[in-house]
Amino acid sequence: MYLISLTILFRNHCRKILNPVLDEFEEYLNHPERFKILGIIGIDGSPSCGVDYTCTGSCYGSFSGRDDLNETLSEISIANKNGIFIDELKKLLEERKIQIPIIGLFANEPEKMYGFTKRNISY
Repeated sequence: MYLISLTILFRNHCRKILNPVLDEFEEYLNHPERFKILGIIGIDGSPSCGVDYTCTGSCYGSFSGRDDLNETLSEISIANKNGIFIDELKKLLEERKIQIPIIGLFANEPEKMYGFTKRNISY
């Protein structure tokens, strides 16, 4: 029960900090002659910012105070889903009917970012 409550609190916190960002997105989208939003980049593997993949397990935040860090890390796996922050971002975008591409990158995928940028920037 306690861990579920933490997740709900974190989801609510994400929404609270994302709402001003979405207000800004709407303002940019209302002025296409001045602004172009290329997209949103998340970090795959992150429990918060994963787009295509997130890590799951029972570590729930800080690793401090754990007797056996190796045991904790052995319980973590990669799942094909959004991290909590990205999940809430996608819900808010949908609620506001804002369409902005979201891509996820693993740290070792710079070519994916270069390709995304090249496709979306015109000089």
